[in-house]
Amino acid sequence: MSCPSIYVTSFSTLVSVAKLQTEVYQLQEALESKRVTHMESSNCTLQDARTQIQLMQNGQLPRSSHDELARVLESLVNDNEIIKRDNAELQQLLSDCREDFHALQEEVEEQRLNQELPRKCQSRLALID
Repeated sequence: MSCPSIYVTSFSTLVSVAKLQTEVYQLQEALESKRVTHMESSNCTLQDARTQIQLMQNGQLPRSSHDELARVLESLVNDNEIIKRDNAELQQLLSDCREDFHALQEEVEEQRLNQELPRKCQSRLALID
């Protein structure tokens, strides 16, 4: 005896949802790891920049160190660009996941309605008999 096609479709939808959830989780983990690495690097660079700026403001930073400070600031700008790019990727991923989630929700709702319709028809037929 084979399963009704609606049950097969429901199962396949559930499998799709599970795969999507797993993929989203893995992507979130990878992005979080990448974000933490960038954040640690940026924190070190920021601390270094703050120290050098403070030394420069106090007149304790020799002119030769200004080039080093410029490199540190350039590194901060680069880190900021990376963070912006990562943020854009995360926003796109979130948008894609929301679209997929809504599509799957609609599919599940449609299948639920399709399952209810035959039951209602059967119960009405039973009342007629």
